[in-house]
Amino acid sequence: MSNAVRLSCWAAVVAAPITIIAVLIAVFLGSGPTLDVKTAQSPVYLAANLLSAVGALLLVYGLPGVFARWHEGWGRTGLAGIALLSLAALILSFVSLLAALVNPWLAEKAPELVKDPGPPLFLAISFTSLVALSAGTILTAIPILRRRVGPRWIGILLVASAVMYPVYIYAAFSSGKVLLSLVGSLSPILFLFAVGYLGYLGASETSTVRAGAAAGAAQRA
Repeated sequence: MSNAVRLSCWAAVVAAPITIIAVLIAVFLGSGPTLDVKTAQSPVYLAANLLSAVGALLLVYGLPGVFARWHEGWGRTGLAGIALLSLAALILSFVSLLAALVNPWLAEKAPELVKDPGPPLFLAISFTSLVALSAGTILTAIPILRRRVGPRWIGILLVASAVMYPVYIYAAFSSGKVLLSLVGSLSPILFLFAVGYLGYLGASETSTVRAGAAAGAAQRA
């Protein structure tokens, strides 16, 4: 069980820098609310979405380990938060992979469809991920702020991420405002740093527990 938890926690650690890189690439790509043909066919756009998909999938695998490491401290509030974050990450992985595989093809075969925001169901799913991420961040921060899980400053980072989230969404729908996008990107960056550090703590403490158990067994022998 500790091996599974440790690997899951390390997945959260690896997911953080990969997704942060994807976020920063998207900021400087500056495609705005509508996607143009040139951007959709660029290698940078493809790389950003592939990194986002990989990072989100790693986060889906990593969040259960973060929960399992402090399962007694999270409580129902933390469980709901982790579940919502996992849902948001799962949807993000799907959307990012779809963007990486389909949009470059659409830009070549049907350029007029690239600027279309997509069918209503796709927009509804995307909106669901935004709500899940926002609510999950707040719910996850509560047990940390109550000093039941990890250091309290991680909870403060999560709250700051949730506060900055409207700025991040507004910047995503504002074309050509790189500075605003950089400020808004603090929301996912703070969130990813907090989750990545929780994963590191979980992996490190699990390793310590295993080492202590092995030493105790050796002494008894």
